[in-house]
Amino acid sequence: MADKTNNEERAKQLKGRWSRMVAARAAWLPQWQEIADLMAPRSAGIVTSFNTPNTSRESMLFDSTAGSSLGLMAGGLMSWTMPSGDPWFGFDPPRRLAGVDKVKAWAQDCSEESRYLLANSGFYTESHEDLLNHIAFGVSAMYFNLEEGKLRFEALTVGGFCVEENCFGIIDTLFREFDMTVEQAVKRFGLDELPKGMQEAYAKEESRQKLFTFLHCVYPRPSSEVPDGVGRMASHGKPFASYYLALAENTIIKESGFDFFPFSCGRYLKWRALRGKTAYGYGPGFAALPDTRQVNYMQMIQDCGTEKAVRPPMIADAALQNDIVQSAGGITWVEANLGEDRWPRPIEMPGAQYLQLGNERIAMRQGTIKAQFYVDLFNMFANLEGVRTATEIRERAAEKIDAITPAFTRLTSEKQTPMLQAIFQLLMEGGMLPPPPPEAIVPVSQFMGVVPLPDIQFTGRLAMAIKAQRTLNSQRFIQEILTVAPIRPEVMAPVDWVAFSRGSARDAGMPTEYLKDEDQVNAELAAQAKAQQQMQQMQMAEQAAKSVGHVGGIPAIQQAMQPQ
Repeated sequence: MADKTNNEERAKQLKGRWSRMVAARAAWLPQWQEIADLMAPRSAGIVTSFNTPNTSRESMLFDSTAGSSLGLMAGGLMSWTMPSGDPWFGFDPPRRLAGVDKVKAWAQDCSEESRYLLANSGFYTESHEDLLNHIAFGVSAMYFNLEEGKLRFEALTVGGFCVEENCFGIIDTLFREFDMTVEQAVKRFGLDELPKGMQEAYAKEESRQKLFTFLHCVYPRPSSEVPDGVGRMASHGKPFASYYLALAENTIIKESGFDFFPFSCGRYLKWRALRGKTAYGYGPGFAALPDTRQVNYMQMIQDCGTEKAVRPPMIADAALQNDIVQSAGGITWVEANLGEDRWPRPIEMPGAQYLQLGNERIAMRQGTIKAQFYVDLFNMFANLEGVRTATEIRERAAEKIDAITPAFTRLTSEKQTPMLQAIFQLLMEGGMLPPPPPEAIVPVSQFMGVVPLPDIQFTGRLAMAIKAQRTLNSQRFIQEILTVAPIRPEVMAPVDWVAFSRGSARDAGMPTEYLKDEDQVNAELAAQAKAQQQMQQMQMAEQAAKSVGHVGGIPAIQQAMQPQ
């Protein structure tokens, strides 16, 4: 009885916390709804939901610039940061193991296996949905875990979840509401775990597709909820608590836990305010909303003006009522003795110049919308007419990439890095990665060792382009000192040319296997230096011998050097 009482009390607490989180999120819903209406009608069920396809929202959409720009940016960012066909990330040994060759080789093998497993899961399709949310609404969340031996991903619908930050501004709490049929719930949780009402619904074939609402709560487990004894090592004692509730029945149907936060959560940019801190974010959808709202209205007015120009309002004698024909090629028959002032004629509207002015303003606002979604960046190579040199292309790319670098950095640091490190941990524990060499295991006690989480090296197109800016600046410096070197050779001395070459190769995306190991390079350089030194010594000895021969030979020198 005590367990049931505790269960009900915990469910009540979680529902109360969910209600408070929903209240804190309420101010964002109207903004998200308007963004969805104007840019992503497919996601427009935030305040009001539709269970079947509905075109009523699209019928009020008169301009698609924002929607197409959103799709272009999401697709471009996907292609530039995590292309499904190319290696876009890799595991590097942590700093303490960075110089161990066996650990490097093992980390590279783990990278290849992880990329293969991601490609054979739903990661890329769900990541595209996740990026659409990330860009449009400024916040996104994707669930990930290893379930039944397979990686599972699910992009959560904005408006269906609430998040909270810890004291460091990192999202570590997520509650989400979702619907499942009774049949799906039985497969997910088991019939015995479901409350009585759901079991009764499942017992009838005709009601197995009935929908019920569930609540999933994940948050850092406080010490007060950590069980004693062996329970501390079980799922009930893991760092992150996980509860599934049947909302209508006020019942916890599953309690477990995670070693890590199982959601890849992030903000495009954080919402900054002196007061009223929030865990939700700000993205291009917010920035483009005023222009999108206005251009949609202007397009509607322009459509009305164009329709009036094609089918203008008419003025005619009352006797001609219902007799005026406005269709193409139509003839309106009138009496021959009808006076000219009584003939049907269009009402003059001085609107042509306003239509032209409206088109200009629409084009201006459409350009602003495209700029908010970085359309020029992702169409960069399609818009290089008149550009001739690679240097000019790099310079233009640098201008555009610098603008998106802060958002990309937040995407990788807040969402992708924690997720990839957690996936590494999942796959290691699941025995799905190559076994680590002894050198990769760091002892934590006399009897126990751990494999530390790897560093994440991003090698996607955008990551490489950002890194290439460092190389580009270095190349500018090299060009400058090369012009001075013929006059003052010492200006070349401060540069470590080997390190510059290696760094430039990495920034350009050269695969690691194409580069010699640093120890090998150092050994070859040391051997070359030693051989060169020996050659110089031989040349000096030979020169000295020749010099001695010219002044009488070695015996004469030795005799001259004898003490008197």
